Amino acid sequence: MAFPGRDRSRTVTKAEGRAKTMELIDTNKKTQINYGSVDRPLTAVTMRAQIKVCDDKLDLYNSTLKTADNIASELNAEEDALEKMYTAVLAAAPGQFGDDAVEIEQLGGTRSSARKHPVRKPKPNK
Repeated sequence: MAFPGRDRSRTVTKAEGRAKTMELIDTNKKTQINYGSVDRPLTAVTMRAQIKVCDDKLDLYNSTLKTADNIASELNAEEDALEKMYTAVLAAAPGQFGDDAVEIEQLGGTRSSARKHPVRKPKPNK
């Protein structure tokens, strides 16, 4: 199963446009404008830094999903191989021990003597 990667969010895309506009205003005013406060500056530079953090996390998220998808595929292949082995053991047991051996039951199978034989109804006389 392929995990779908995540696209860049609308918030990050909108923030990109806002940061470009902030940079344009800074260029026109020939100074860096702080839209925040002294203790919490909010400039084009801080906005760009946060956009980069979001993009880096998105890249990490998508690469982690891809890695998880590859591991899941490998795990499924290994489980399929194990299932074939599991089935082969039970199929080979009657040849090793006989159809009615206790070992068949121990391996999870049904001994031939434990199977119900079909009882056919006699045909009604006409």
